[in-house]
Amino acid sequence: MIHFAAALVLLGATPAPTPADTISVVAGELDPRVIQRGVKRHMNAIQACYQSELDRAPSLEGDLTVRFEIAPDGRAHDASIARSTLDDATVEQCVTGLFDSMTFARPTGPVTVTFPLRFSTDR
Repeated sequence: MIHFAAALVLLGATPAPTPADTISVVAGELDPRVIQRGVKRHMNAIQACYQSELDRAPSLEGDLTVRFEIAPDGRAHDASIARSTLDDATVEQCVTGLFDSMTFARPTGPVTVTFPLRFSTDR
């Protein structure tokens, strides 16, 4: 499932929304709630990234903060891991690949975002 507390948490159940106030717009202007909705559309795929590794490593858990850019046309690109306590390259690459494929409402100019995710095995 994916939880959003101060982050998005991935567990086995339905994800809870990430509070918009935990999403940082580092540069540019775009309402964090718009970003939150855009990411939420991909929650099942993000959860699948985690679940595939969780099957291999049942105690896998931690936090990821994804940094990415949103172009003026609304397409995300240049996703990278800004911070990780998950320490799992497979999940990290899967998640950043998903962020690179996301689209958002068109901002007035380029936007840089950090988006926290928490992955946990709590049931």
